[in-house]
Amino acid sequence: MHRRLRHRRIITILRRLAIASFFLLAYSSRSSFIIHLQNTFNVPTTSEYRGGLIDDVQSIRCYRWFGQCRSLIAKQRSSDDRIVSWSRISKNLTDESLYSIETSFFYKTYLYVHEWDGSVNPGPISELAISRDSSMIPIQVTQDVQRLIKISDSSVFHNHVHRERRPIIDFFTRDHSDSDIIHSLGEDWKYKGGGIWCKHRSDQDPITNIQLYLGSGFLESRPNWKEVIHEYSRNKGHKSQLISVTREINNGQEKREQSVIIKDDDVLGISLSPHYGKSLKILQISDIHFRCSEDTIAVLSEFQTKHFISNVISRERPDLVVVTGDFLDGDNSLDYQACIMKLVQPMIKSKTPYAITTGVSDYSRFAAISQIQDFIKGLPYSLNRYASPEGHLAISSHFSKGTDAAIYILDSFHPVKQFFSMQKDYQTYRYALAFRHLPIPEYRPEGVFPIIGQYNEQSIVKSKLFDDKILQKIMYSFNVKAMSCGHEHSNDCCLQSRGDMWLCYGGSAGIGIDRMNGMEPSVRLFNIDGDLDEVTSWKRNFRLIESVYDYQYIYQGQL
Repeated sequence: MHRRLRHRRIITILRRLAIASFFLLAYSSRSSFIIHLQNTFNVPTTSEYRGGLIDDVQSIRCYRWFGQCRSLIAKQRSSDDRIVSWSRISKNLTDESLYSIETSFFYKTYLYVHEWDGSVNPGPISELAISRDSSMIPIQVTQDVQRLIKISDSSVFHNHVHRERRPIIDFFTRDHSDSDIIHSLGEDWKYKGGGIWCKHRSDQDPITNIQLYLGSGFLESRPNWKEVIHEYSRNKGHKSQLISVTREINNGQEKREQSVIIKDDDVLGISLSPHYGKSLKILQISDIHFRCSEDTIAVLSEFQTKHFISNVISRERPDLVVVTGDFLDGDNSLDYQACIMKLVQPMIKSKTPYAITTGVSDYSRFAAISQIQDFIKGLPYSLNRYASPEGHLAISSHFSKGTDAAIYILDSFHPVKQFFSMQKDYQTYRYALAFRHLPIPEYRPEGVFPIIGQYNEQSIVKSKLFDDKILQKIMYSFNVKAMSCGHEHSNDCCLQSRGDMWLCYGGSAGIGIDRMNGMEPSVRLFNIDGDLDEVTSWKRNFRLIESVYDYQYIYQGQL
């Protein structure tokens, strides 16, 4: 009897404790619960972050039942837990799960920023660092602390400690530092939770943009940009790729090289100054098929391809680089931005202007072709920003002896007749070269014809556009000495067709892609020499990078 009474008393006490704990927990989480409800029925007041000054960064969970994840309501730690609207860092991919930092059945975690509203304190963020483990301090932060230790009046000598506190468990939100808050006293760096550290310095230029990239082997090379974290490994078992975060200081506009002159009153729009006023050298790169995946073989092949391109640029020092398509690998390339950044890194590093034309595999499952083209236009040293709405581009060059040259970079999937009709003034140019991705029917001449290089793919070339049937005639009227294309991996020759015009293949530069046995990854170069009155071409390949081969005269005149 006494035992039953004792058991009842214990059960009653436990029930009361449970009820009290529930109400205590509900009371402590009331604000978070309200925020959670607001996000569930939230109509976004801001759009995704695509650039601008920011004063806070957080990783925030977006639950499956939230209305959307582009803009969420959450607390801002740097402003006494003020409830504000946060904008997710934009990524132009239709599948949001690809760039989530953490994924579970109930939620996905993304990086969000709070855009600066113009208030003085704390001011916009001037530097950002993210650690791979939220319990660790990023190397950049520790390096700054070590520099301060060398200063006698630094607060590091007086009160430099790391504090930790355990917050009350909250079922509706999470503490972004995984229940540990590390705060460095007396330093410029402020901890934002989740391994994110920010610096607010009024005497430094603020961050103006943050971008995300997926896949292995990413390298940031743009002026004024810097990697915040490289190849960050997300939660275990995450099927998506590694993620890199970069940030921009200032406006991100590169200083325009004097070799590129913009002429607003000119149809062509661009004048490219040749080396020493006498020659213009062009490097053609084609068919690299970057995937930017986690596959070990693909990672190694793309690293070697990029090193190959860098090696050629350092040896040849071209005035212009032309990419004739298939820089992506279709459905196998998840993040087109990361692949393009890997491709143009050697050109940006060497400050070499470049132009890119799209090929048959240059598309993404998660982005439109217009997004890919817009991204290319916004990159440093990219001449695509001056292309026509159809994607065609013409570049003029003037030599010391008074002769002129034109370079035409053509989109294989849009008509060119109207484009050339706007270039009538350039029919008098002494030299011209043309580049595009797809060959035209004249690349399959009949009978005996001059040829230099390997010609292994000779299937019928079907015209994609009506203009393809008359393109050679149009180019001949514009004094084009050679047109070079890509697309066919096992062809790297130049053959002579009607009108003494050479039709060339750039060869495939991608290492590890399919081609005939015995063929090496290669690139083609052209040189227009205004003093010698000649146009020449040659190749370099991955195995014999030190040597040039198949050197030939495209044109020899008598000035």
